[in-house]
Amino acid sequence: MEEERTCRTMHGSNEADNTMKLLRDKPPAHYILQIDSFSLLLKILEKSDAKSYDSMTFEACGYKWKLSLYPNGDQKRNAKGFISLYLRIEETNALPVGWEINLNCTFFVLDQIQEKYLTIQDVCGKFRHLYALKKDTGLSRLMQLDVFKDEENGYLIQDKCVFGVEVSVNSYKGRGECLAMPVKPSSATYTWKTVDSCKSNEMRLSDVFTRQGFEWDINQLAKKCCGFFIYLRRLKLFPRGTEANKGKNLSLYLESLDSKTTLIVYAEFKLRVKHQLNGEDIEKTAEHLFTGLEGGWGFGAFQSLNDIADTSKGFLVNGTLIVEVEFVRISSVKSFTEGCGN
Repeated sequence: MEEERTCRTMHGSNEADNTMKLLRDKPPAHYILQIDSFSLLLKILEKSDAKSYDSMTFEACGYKWKLSLYPNGDQKRNAKGFISLYLRIEETNALPVGWEINLNCTFFVLDQIQEKYLTIQDVCGKFRHLYALKKDTGLSRLMQLDVFKDEENGYLIQDKCVFGVEVSVNSYKGRGECLAMPVKPSSATYTWKTVDSCKSNEMRLSDVFTRQGFEWDINQLAKKCCGFFIYLRRLKLFPRGTEANKGKNLSLYLESLDSKTTLIVYAEFKLRVKHQLNGEDIEKTAEHLFTGLEGGWGFGAFQSLNDIADTSKGFLVNGTLIVEVEFVRISSVKSFTEGCGN
């Protein structure tokens, strides 16, 4: 089927004068970014104080790329109230000194009502230029945010949306990712008993456990110095938090082993220290997008060591401390080859 011109415009955007918008049936040839919950993405970015979501790395035309989505607009480029979408080149260290790439790219937004893709590209096949000091290109004002959010326009339906990019004319390779809806795992709680922790100066690892198909573990360091205290922490990636709480608080973190690879995992979870005399547990709730850039996520000052070490308070019994993690919801960014919820 031939491409159809669309009458929809990006009102108030200077970029609209230099871009052409078409509707077409075919999906993007190089990469698709599917988001199953746009509101959840906004919440994650807000809590992590981030402005954009970067896709996994993908290959097209012999280079490595990422899509960078600003769901509230790239305010540094005066695009508040718009959706901003950029293509960024990655792994440029392998390129020769003085490299420069000339390209034209087409950005996509799925119209779920018409089941067609709105394509936005430069007029007359205009080339864009990337080099060492300019590694991204795209549209700061891809679409007005209120137009995007209006379900009558078809771009955001039941909180789901799809973006994409083509770097050049090429056959569709089926590469892409899906930010899946979070679900509560069937077996949500993992319990770990740490025995004689006060007698060891060495780091301890819990057994690796699987929830909702993802592998996790909890890391513990037990040390005795001027009395009893325990650290539950990631030594390599949390040095500041460790030093700030040293000898004062119990620190407790959760790590996703899958996030050390290319898999991005979102989890909402509860960390707790069990009261062993039928009293009230110590419990804190956290949520985090595990990207592999950190060793874990949790609390540097989970609870005062004086409270933990006081055996009359019921948390430490016969040298044993019981730690639990309960998963409230888990989601992940999956490649399309792994499958994604409808």
